[in-house]
Order: sequence, then structure tokens, then C-alpha cells
Amino acid sequence: MAKPRELLIVWALLMALSLTLALAADVAHASRLGATMIGVVAAAAALKAQLVLRTYLGLRVAPGALAGFTAAAAVTLLLVSASFLFFATPQ
Repeated sequence: MAKPRELLIVWALLMALSLTLALAADVAHASRLGATMIGVVAAAAALKAQLVLRTYLGLRVAPGALAGFTAAAAVTLLLVSASFLFFATPQ
């Protein structure tokens, strides 16, 4: 079980990553995202998923499950990122 201080630190990191995602995604003009910004968004989302899985779901003690869920999240993020890169409609 994670300690309250660790939970607070991880929560603060999640909030900082959420802000990073919002700024990198340029939510006001999402159609202008380039490959670099899509990569930044995907990396921040992957890190958020890893933090939640490891800390809040307690998968730190089950490395196999952590690796499996992390791989599933990575594949999902890769597919979503690729769809933005290859199938985005220009405006």
C-alpha cells in the first residue's frame, strides 16, 4: 500500500502531466498538431498510465501484470497516435 505522502506526490505529478498534455495538445487548435506534439502527448499519457498502474492500482508488487497492462496501454497509445498522424482530416 502506498503511503499518503507518496500518493500526494504522484497526484501532483499526474496534475503536472495533465497540464503538459493540455498545452502540448493545443486544445484550441488540435488540427494543427504535428508529429512531435503527438509524440509528446503520447509519452505524457503513457507516463500517466504507468503512474496510475504502479501507485494507485498497486501493481508495483506484481511486475508481470504491470508489464502486461503497460504494454496494452502502449499499443493503444501507438494506434491512436498513428491514426492522428495518418488519418487526420486537414481543415
